Amino acid sequence: MVLAHRPRILFNGPREVLTRRRSLFSLAPTPCLGLEPVRAYPADMAIASLAFSIFALLAAGASALYARKQARMTRLLAQDDAARRLEERTPTIGLEVESVNKGASHRLWLRLLDNGPLTDATVEILEPVHVRFKQGTAGVDRGSDMTYRVGHTGALLTGDDFAWRIEWSDKDETPTRMRLKITCRGSRPAEVWLMTRAVDVPQKFGASR
Repeated sequence: MVLAHRPRILFNGPREVLTRRRSLFSLAPTPCLGLEPVRAYPADMAIASLAFSIFALLAAGASALYARKQARMTRLLAQDDAARRLEERTPTIGLEVESVNKGASHRLWLRLLDNGPLTDATVEILEPVHVRFKQGTAGVDRGSDMTYRVGHTGALLTGDDFAWRIEWSDKDETPTRMRLKITCRGSRPAEVWLMTRAVDVPQKFGASR
């Protein structure tokens, strides 16, 4: 058997040995000056940090939800307050049908008794269907059904009134009552009041206005 011989490292004296030892130590890693060593957080601190983050997110979500709810409640209260004030200012309207010349013709009168002024009041005849405003009368418009069943007053102050002549197809059959839809408009766009009223029609030879 042939044994391999290790090559021997020869050193030329103690000074060379010291020099080689220094070169070996110079290859070892040295810590960087001015940098903190990286340390791992304990497990309980990581869990606490995660829990705090989740709590912060939940708190932010709850705060946003509460703010939206409060804003919605504020809008609803404002709408209710505006509706209440609008109802308190509802105009008081007086309606009357006048018989002229012992029933030969009739006029519908609208009077603003309270809570004026109005920019306009619109009257639409709902029933009977054969009753209409006389064509050519001031303030009368033709409706979508091509009949004259809508009348306007224009601007009204408290105490003002307006009249339209009305007629029906059968002169011998006077209606006993009319059902009207009234739309009142104030000085502001949101001031609109709707009401439905019934008014009696005096029969032939009835008392005049």
